[in-house]
Amino acid sequence: MNANLLLIALLALGAAPSTRDAPFIETFQRDGKTLIYVLAVHHSAMLFPDAMAEPVFKTIQSVFLKTPPDAVILEGVDPSQISGFLDYARQCADANYNLAGRACAENAFTAYSAAANGAQVYTGEPPASASLALFRAQGYSVQDFFAFWIMNNIPHEKRHGTLSEGEFTRLVDRVVGYENQLLGTSTSFIAEDFAAWYAKNIRTPHNYLDIAQEDTSPYPSSGEPKTLLHTLSALSTKARDENIVATIKMAIENHSRVLVVYGASHFDSEWDELVRFMGMPKKTKPF
Repeated sequence: MNANLLLIALLALGAAPSTRDAPFIETFQRDGKTLIYVLAVHHSAMLFPDAMAEPVFKTIQSVFLKTPPDAVILEGVDPSQISGFLDYARQCADANYNLAGRACAENAFTAYSAAANGAQVYTGEPPASASLALFRAQGYSVQDFFAFWIMNNIPHEKRHGTLSEGEFTRLVDRVVGYENQLLGTSTSFIAEDFAAWYAKNIRTPHNYLDIAQEDTSPYPSSGEPKTLLHTLSALSTKARDENIVATIKMAIENHSRVLVVYGASHFDSEWDELVRFMGMPKKTKPF
C-alpha cells in the first residue's frame, strides 16, 4: 500500500479519541519532528488549592522533565499580549500559582516553564480584531462580542471561587476593559447593559450566574435547546481551532519539538488536520 492510501486508511479508521479521561498526552512524530499535545482540563483552584497537585499541572511538568520542548503554544493569550503574559506567569510562579485575586492557570505554568527552559512561546489564539471581524461578518455587533466573552468567562470564574453579583460586575468591567484595550476602542458595556442583553437574547439558564461549562460548548447537550451562546461558541471555536492548527504547522516547521496545551474539547475538531499533517499519534496518561 502506498503512503497516500495508507494515510487514507488511517484517517478512515482513526476517529478522534474520547477526551473523557483528560488530561492526557497525544504525541505525534514525523520526519524527526515531535508534536506533544496536552489535552487539558482547566485548572480549578476550588478543587486544587495547591495547583502543583492538579493532574494537568503534573502532566505538563512531566513533559518538561522527560521531553522538554523547544517551543510551546498557549491557550487564551492574545498575540499582542505574549510579553505581558510571560511577566504575569512569572508572578504566578513566585506565588506558587496561588496569586490573590488572579487566576494562575495551566497556560501560566506552561509559559513560565517554557521561559525557564529557553523555549519559544507562541499563542494559538487569533487576534481580538480578527475575532470581532468574524462576528461582524456574521451580522453580530460588538456588544454581542463582549457578551459572548463575558458568558464564556463565567464558568472560568466559578472554577476559582463563588461568583456574586458584585464579583460579576467586576468581571464585566475586566472583560470589556481588556477587549477594548486589545481592539483599541472605548465601547461602553457595563453590567446593566449585559443583563438587558442577556434577558433579550438568552432563555436558558434563566440566571446568567448559573452558566456552566456545558452551556459555553459549541454543541448543546442531548435534549437541550440550542441557544445563542452555543451558536456564538461554535463561531468562535471554529476560528480558534483553525488558528491553532495553523500555528502548530508554523511552529513544527521551525522547531524540533513543540508542546501544545489546550482544553481537551479543541482536539476533536483539530484531529483530522493534525493526523493529515503529522500522522497518527500515541496516547499516554501520566496522571
